[in-house]
Amino acid sequence: MEQYGLYCLDFFNVDERIPVNTPNGYMILSYFHPDASTFSRKLVSWETAAGVDRISPGREKYSITKGLQLMLSHPGKMPFYFEIPHRHSVHGVVFVQPQTSVSC
Repeated sequence: MEQYGLYCLDFFNVDERIPVNTPNGYMILSYFHPDASTFSRKLVSWETAAGVDRISPGREKYSITKGLQLMLSHPGKMPFYFEIPHRHSVHGVVFVQPQTSVSC
């Protein structure tokens, strides 16, 4: 997913060391706009977006944009805040800041 500036994300049971689908009641929320003061956009998995009714255990996946700030929410629990890291391109692409000049 690197070429698209994305990361894959899923839930993982650390005790059993296996991937799991989104646990009941959990939601991943992101800022809808960088200047927003609240988390307002619920992320949906690839399978949910495609309308899949039954997702095989451990097969549910999300794709997340690099640098996105997220909150893991569950009713009755403290929210967990995290940010998806940025990474350097391995393709040798260097991004520059465009500038303009005016000649007289």
